[in-house]
Amino acid sequence: MFESIRESRKIVFMIGAGISVASGLPTFTGPNAVSAEWLEDNELTLLNAFPNEAHKSIYDISTKFNVAVITQNVDGLHEKAGSEPICLHKHADGSFIKFGESVDQEILEQAVKSVLGPCVYICIGTRHLVFPAVTITDTAIASGNLFIDINMKEEHMHPETDIKLQGPAEKILPLLRDELFKE
Repeated sequence: MFESIRESRKIVFMIGAGISVASGLPTFTGPNAVSAEWLEDNELTLLNAFPNEAHKSIYDISTKFNVAVITQNVDGLHEKAGSEPICLHKHADGSFIKFGESVDQEILEQAVKSVLGPCVYICIGTRHLVFPAVTITDTAIASGNLFIDINMKEEHMHPETDIKLQGPAEKILPLLRDELFKE
């Protein structure tokens, strides 16, 4: 697996809310799920959250490899860690998409283009249920890319995943980073 990643032209990370649980933020599915209104009522919680080891590891990997980070998250933790993600939750002008609004076509096209052609596609903390993330995953699979899924529960992983890594992203991604950085 590590050799395949090292030799790839590009690594694309598709990020779901699960990655930010270790930063103290909830997800929108599961037993402790919150609603869209929670975001509006807890803006200070989002502003005070810090990137965890998963966010930091993705940034570290991006310093040595050609990386695209696609996120559905509104928490800004990838940006705080140093990454420049393709933000599916924003309009091209940087303003946030409100719940019920369509995803910006320009942003969606940028995300889809990132998985066309050879890459290693790594999904983290997503259940593969939400549009447009599911469309991007389907495109990555159809393009024949190596597909790695990191999630706490195997039942949340995509059925067409090539490599399943079950456990917390904040533990798995630092190990992945360390292995990739070995000469």
